[in-house]
Amino acid sequence: MSGYYNNAVVKLIVAGLLASFLSACAGSSLPRLKPTDALEPDKGFVIIRIINNVDFVSQNFDRSWVGLPIRLKTNEGDRKFGFTRDLSATMGSTQIFLGQLPQGTYDLLELNVISIHGNRRYYSWLPLDKLGTFKVVPGHITNLGTIICQPVGGRLYQFIHINNDTEVQELIKNNYPVVYKGASGKGMIGWDNSWDNKSLLENIFIAPSDYPKSLESKVAQKDILYKSTALSFAKEHSAGFNNPRQIATGEIFAGSKLGQVLVKERDGKWTQLDTGFTREITAVLPINRNIIYAGGEEGLLLVTNDGGKSWKRVETPLKTSILFIEQISGRFFIGGDLFYETRNIAGNNWRAIDAIKLNNTYRGTIPSNKLNYPEYTSYIDNGKFYLFIPYSNTIFVLDLSTNIWSTIKTSFDNGNVYSLKNGFLYNVGYSLWFGPRIVVSHDFGNSWITTHDMLGVLYSPIFKDNQNAFVLRFNPISRNVILRKSNDGGKSWEEVNDFNDLELPHPSKLFYDYVNNKLYFAVDGMIYIASDDLKSWTKVR
Repeated sequence: MSGYYNNAVVKLIVAGLLASFLSACAGSSLPRLKPTDALEPDKGFVIIRIINNVDFVSQNFDRSWVGLPIRLKTNEGDRKFGFTRDLSATMGSTQIFLGQLPQGTYDLLELNVISIHGNRRYYSWLPLDKLGTFKVVPGHITNLGTIICQPVGGRLYQFIHINNDTEVQELIKNNYPVVYKGASGKGMIGWDNSWDNKSLLENIFIAPSDYPKSLESKVAQKDILYKSTALSFAKEHSAGFNNPRQIATGEIFAGSKLGQVLVKERDGKWTQLDTGFTREITAVLPINRNIIYAGGEEGLLLVTNDGGKSWKRVETPLKTSILFIEQISGRFFIGGDLFYETRNIAGNNWRAIDAIKLNNTYRGTIPSNKLNYPEYTSYIDNGKFYLFIPYSNTIFVLDLSTNIWSTIKTSFDNGNVYSLKNGFLYNVGYSLWFGPRIVVSHDFGNSWITTHDMLGVLYSPIFKDNQNAFVLRFNPISRNVILRKSNDGGKSWEEVNDFNDLELPHPSKLFYDYVNNKLYFAVDGMIYIASDDLKSWTKVR
């Protein structure tokens, strides 16, 4: 197997060991709930939403099977449980933890995060027991709202709380209707001591992987800070650069965390538009600078007609993240774990597109370590609408003249496919035996040519034109991210920059400004522009 898959196997083994460790720490894991489940007579329903406002967080946080450890204090001694992570409601930076619990007073214990920066591995320990206690009452819903883990520089993390979160209430109503109906009229319970408009600032211990001592002795506790601007600070410093799209006049739009849409204006300045929500914006469709559609977690779809000053909610049938929005001749398409279209986006008259099928391993389980979200891509050429779905070996094609769908099969799984029109496509293709490779097509995806094999993980390929290309390669041995370029259509590649000075985390986003001929990359909410023939980079956000 290739280095990529050997590395992937190691990651799976490590993830399994970490999950086992968390299981032991958390105690018994709560049973996974289904939408049809009702509240048990002697239990209450508890839900909490945690957002980590940084691009790359650990598999512990993103994909743990046990979830958050919680503790019940009784006269007979403490009991520990593991909150269940809700896999159906969301993907990416926002994680939902929930469960049915017996009556009592509880607290959260801790959140363990492992992140990789350059060739160093870091451990973070977030002591959530400092947030206080909450009660569980049979037949009631305990809504603990949203906690944002916001880095503020150095080793400091800020816990920002949104109490009585209406977005969490909506999530319960949509995903657990039986529980919601059974508890309606009884009111919701929150934290024992509300700390709205406060933020708990912690000096989080972060150490290299070879650190042998216990964590507790290195944690410096801070007092609760009354900071009404905490949420504004987090939104201003939102991370993520999802689904970047450029319009003909040069502006670039991308989704970000905490309900933000980032915009590169024509003058080169970066601004951000706040939708008023805290859900991550995962897809954008800019019609022009004034009319912008934004799709987000938990089926959120918004539109602005005044350049982002105000936003209007559009109802959709999707419950999971909206990862794709497109408009073609008055027809709107949205996609997530399912696909829909409508000719009247304001009328909530959506029709499921049954011709688009996703494999079972893909539906609802998109790994968030692919820079938050993979990107559905599409384009119109030759009178046809081409749709590419990550991790699928199928290209879906809609003939716009006959309204008939057809498919093209590939010998590999798609990474993120992009087009330069006139039938030219490029892609990172993944196959079991050959690993990742850059492939190109000159006939609308009907046939593919491997340009060059490179060991390691490849992502963010960019073809400036048919000959000049860029790609980021993650070296699993040195753990460095390396920028490579090609001047011959991808047949050969030259190393340009290894980003050692930046300790660039894996992964990061490479993207190109085709109007102004500028190369950018984004990581953890920071955006850099290339200068000096790609040898140096200037931070622009």
